[in-house]
Amino acid sequence: MFFPADKITAKAYVYGMIFTLSNRMQCVGDRRGEEVTTMQCFMMANLMLYEDYQLNLGQMAQLLGTSRQNARKTADLLMKKGYMDLQRDKLDGRNIRAALTERGKNYYIEREKRESGYLEELFQGFDEELIKEMKRGLTDLHENVMKYEQKHSEKEN
Repeated sequence: MFFPADKITAKAYVYGMIFTLSNRMQCVGDRRGEEVTTMQCFMMANLMLYEDYQLNLGQMAQLLGTSRQNARKTADLLMKKGYMDLQRDKLDGRNIRAALTERGKNYYIEREKRESGYLEELFQGFDEELIKEMKRGLTDLHENVMKYEQKHSEKEN
């Protein structure tokens, strides 16, 4: 079932579709039978982009688009599986920094190989130009959401 695109604006359609796709892609990813959920894998993917213990949980939450509490819960689950390590910052003990363990890095590298086929299926029929335009549009939307968050958090304080 799709949104009745003829009854809503293009902006409203895109807004609603982002929610729908986000939820559906997470569900599809979680049903793929992996021992790590889509959100846990997304956390691991982000950690692979940074040096060990470079990111604290607040920064990780920002990258994941979630709360610090949810980032902590996800990190705790990965720690229990032996995929992640958390350490208090040496200069500021309030900050908790994250890194993947060797086991976590190895798991992610193997999963990434399987994920490439999944991404190819999701983007089947998309040419490179369309993908680049989607990336640009989503990047611009992300920047606007961040501006909106900052503007409205300042009003609350």
